[in-house]
Amino acid sequence: MIKTIKPQDFAVIIEDMVHTKKMTYLDAVSQYCEDTKMEPETVGKLVQGNLKSKIREEAVDLHFLPKTATIPGL
Repeated sequence: MIKTIKPQDFAVIIEDMVHTKKMTYLDAVSQYCEDTKMEPETVGKLVQGNLKSKIREEAVDLHFLPKTATIPGL
């Protein structure tokens, strides 16, 4: 039987992994996929809101994504 997970529950699991195992968000998502035998391509639907922002920020810091222009104060 396939277990479904809500994006909010997924975010809580990833946040917990980041804080308890001292790993990055990208590593936590990758580890979750490995542990649950989930294809990484399917995780995109679960990454939303605050978690998406944190992963994006981490990817920019690691130069995986280009920096985007921001308007100060917004």
